[in-house]
Amino acid sequence: MDFESLIARVGKPTLFSVIATGKNGLIAKALDTKRPEAVSPAEQVSTLKDISMYTQEGEEPLRNVFASLSNKFQGQKGPSHKADMKELKSIFAELLPNYDTERVYDGDIRKVFKWYNQLVSNGFNSADTFTKTETAQTESPAEEQNTPVSKPAKSTTAKAKAPKK
Repeated sequence: MDFESLIARVGKPTLFSVIATGKNGLIAKALDTKRPEAVSPAEQVSTLKDISMYTQEGEEPLRNVFASLSNKFQGQKGPSHKADMKELKSIFAELLPNYDTERVYDGDIRKVFKWYNQLVSNGFNSADTFTKTETAQTESPAEEQNTPVSKPAKSTTAKAKAPKK
């Protein structure tokens, strides 16, 4: 399991790892129960690699926040997301001192700690596990040229014929 395959589903309390994709959606395995579940294409899903935290200068990728948490806690679990909000905010401010306090809500900070602890429970126990796949996924220009380009699908609507006279 790598960071690139992790998703968060709206309304679900746990993170998921994508194990298969298809035309009817995704099959994802819950990190806490290890049970595979179907994910509908209509369902709102966010990949963790695309989530960022607002800062005064712009945005900070979530993977970097997790790597900082891992460094701070030496790859061990951090405080529970149910801990006192003042404690969570002070730790978060140490990790990301320039975070935008108006756009990063308390619930977002709790979610970061909850997700970090879930990831540590599932083998993400060093800062490298959050950042190493970022460079491993890049392709060389030679590989990009050999990538097949898909053709647009043909229309399947039938054309009406003029009636015979």
